[in-house]
Amino acid sequence: MATVDVSDLSAFGLTKELPLVYWLGLAVLTGGFWHCVRDPLRSNLWPLAYTVGLLVFERATQAVVYPTPLYAWAWKHDAVIEHLIDAGRLQRGPELAEMAVYDQWPGFFAAQAAVVKLTGAENALAFMAWWPLLSSLLMVLPLLLIYRTFTQDRRLVWTGVWIFSVANWVGQDYFSPQSMAFLLYLGVIAVALRRAEAPAPGRRARQIVWTALLVPLIAAIVVSHQLTPVMLVVSLAALCVMGRYRDWTLVIVLVLVFAAWNLTASLPFLREAVPDMIKSFGDVSSNLERGYGSVPTGSGALFASWAARILSALVVLLAAAGVFLGGKPLRTRARPLLLLAGVPPLLAIANGYGSEMIFRVLMFMLPFLAFFAAAS
Repeated sequence: MATVDVSDLSAFGLTKELPLVYWLGLAVLTGGFWHCVRDPLRSNLWPLAYTVGLLVFERATQAVVYPTPLYAWAWKHDAVIEHLIDAGRLQRGPELAEMAVYDQWPGFFAAQAAVVKLTGAENALAFMAWWPLLSSLLMVLPLLLIYRTFTQDRRLVWTGVWIFSVANWVGQDYFSPQSMAFLLYLGVIAVALRRAEAPAPGRRARQIVWTALLVPLIAAIVVSHQLTPVMLVVSLAALCVMGRYRDWTLVIVLVLVFAAWNLTASLPFLREAVPDMIKSFGDVSSNLERGYGSVPTGSGALFASWAARILSALVVLLAAAGVFLGGKPLRTRARPLLLLAGVPPLLAIANGYGSEMIFRVLMFMLPFLAFFAAAS
């Protein structure tokens, strides 16, 4: 990587500048993964090692070759953290104007400010570039828990994790509240699905204990991000309605925490945003439109845009094939994952989310589509 020069990149960016050995390394990783995951004598540590290697190739390369983090919003988040450290407190809307939204959902920023103080780092720049790798590695655990709830076939489980890691191009794993909230969302879903498998005796007592344990995760999601709590409420409610997760306690707790936060700390922002939210409700075509600045220009950007679209379409097609090729037993047992994959498009009915809704829909669908894509 020392030979990669990022000072004068072409329209194709880093892709064109990476040496041949990088692409050969990816090929070796892919081949090794497909070989070991089909060998029943191999330990699960082998596919785990290959998956970690893939994520290092995907997420750590930029951190190594670029002198600073790339995504502009990551720098903005670093500024919010510095402001929080310097001010020593949260501030209200009149004090911050357009920046008030960050102080009204401060969970991620407060956590990172604590990390900066505890580690003695000068600021979040010390670890910001490595956040995509860390968040991607952490997502492997809830994915494994979710997939193993519905099958013990390790080929299916690990291939699903691999497909998710390859197809997760949306980029929301950067240094952002969404990355943390999405990780916690998968964690709550994993626990809900796993606990639904628990045997009947003593089930109620265990559900109460697990609900209590999940409350901190739920609270962290609610105080960190605007969209993810909505997605979690709808997902858990859908599981309850279909009878997969029969305890409404967690849903009620989530709704109460969500309502309490929105009616207090985040009320100033919501008071101004609600009229636009009501106006956009039901306007699906407009809500799925990309915003200004998101239309690719130049050969490199167009290539990347079409590659991402083709990749997403391929995962959807493979998932559709997997639903049928996986057989009725898998289709019946994993029906909750079909439901969870079908819930995110409903968000497009509600709001455009700053012209990013289509990307969020794809992101929330991917963990569940990847499972069925692996079955194809």
